[in-house]
Amino acid sequence: IRDRDFDWRPTVEVVEREDVPGAGGEGVNRTAQGDWNDVVWESLLIVGEDEYANQVIADTIGGATAGFYDTGEGGDGNGTANRTVSLVGNVHEPTLAHELVHVMQDQQYNLSAERFAPPVQDEQLASQGVVEGEAEYIRFVYERRCEGDWQCYGSSGASGGGGSGIDGNVGLLMTLIQPYSDGPEYVHELRQEGGWEAVDEKYDDVPEASSEIIHGEEHGGTEVEFENEATDGWSLYDAGKDGYDVAGEASIFVTFWYQSHPAGYDLGVIDTSSFFRGRGEYARYDYRSEVSDGWQGDRIYPYHRETEEGNETGFVWKSVWETEDDAETFADAYLTVLDRHGAERVDGATRLVEGDFRGAYRVSREDRNVTIVRAPTTEGLDELRPSDSEAERPTAGPIDARPVPEATPGFGFVIALAALSSVVAVRLRSRS
Repeated sequence: IRDRDFDWRPTVEVVEREDVPGAGGEGVNRTAQGDWNDVVWESLLIVGEDEYANQVIADTIGGATAGFYDTGEGGDGNGTANRTVSLVGNVHEPTLAHELVHVMQDQQYNLSAERFAPPVQDEQLASQGVVEGEAEYIRFVYERRCEGDWQCYGSSGASGGGGSGIDGNVGLLMTLIQPYSDGPEYVHELRQEGGWEAVDEKYDDVPEASSEIIHGEEHGGTEVEFENEATDGWSLYDAGKDGYDVAGEASIFVTFWYQSHPAGYDLGVIDTSSFFRGRGEYARYDYRSEVSDGWQGDRIYPYHRETEEGNETGFVWKSVWETEDDAETFADAYLTVLDRHGAERVDGATRLVEGDFRGAYRVSREDRNVTIVRAPTTEGLDELRPSDSEAERPTAGPIDARPVPEATPGFGFVIALAALSSVVAVRLRSRS
């Protein structure tokens, strides 16, 4: 399919579910970077206050992985590149095809290079849109040829054996698999326009926003201006990119999908009915919505401080949108989620929330900019962001935030989750 020789032939092994990194249930040690990441996922309303995000990530990936390849040092000729592909439970040939693409990619492009592991979440999803997108696209093409012209080896049962089930956090999982969903269609369009050469070029100049993978077109973005105003002992973490992370369009979409869908919190903030009808021939899911479509840029700044009661955390999340209406729609939708979690309304912009996402929140908008502040108390909001203390609630009107695309064949949630056992074939970064 790729018309490219391997530099060397990898070994293929079959492992049990408990051998998948993160699947054994072992505890993940807390670190400062992990605490920073914890606040990021709390801001997205995907991982709650009582869970540790890095542990949830390990559990979720470990339970869904069908195969994995741990990158070495790529094709730099020093002999340290990993030579083993691991399949979970049995030999599932489409999963093997996906993982062998990662071996080829590692040999050709060195997947351990920094450009494939940027410091912020949205850039990570974007770069993986090329890496996982090509692997999934070739898997699709391979399966189709096996159904027609080729006589293929076949598979010893379904993929992801060894007691695999879709456990863990579905919202987090749907975020992590966005490159697997939109990436194949993105790679297909590149190939249609410029052949495999156009795909090769993206490994040298990887996309920097998930919006490019979602919509199949370059995304210029907008610089997000931010000034640290925090007082009373609040400090930024030494993590991410100068202390901040970038959520991006894909993660923002999943925030509202997870809060709205019955598999999540079932709050009905947006219409999720067309999610399982992907954009184009090769996309599994549709990550587009009016809540997330107008995204131009954002930064999430997690904060922490030590008190007599222990460590406190909060965040300031500033985002920029294409139009004022886009900004209003996003801000109003976020407040609506808080309201449907039973929030106490302090004023037009401020909420007190109990439960999984407990804390005080303030959502403000100025033109195309939205700022969300969260702290343990309302006093903490003023300490973190004094300039937003007089914020007013955006008024976007009724939320109808999910565009309905043309009717295409779709499938229900249970079937979609079953399909993930063959989708989530992952490339792991070297742990050395």
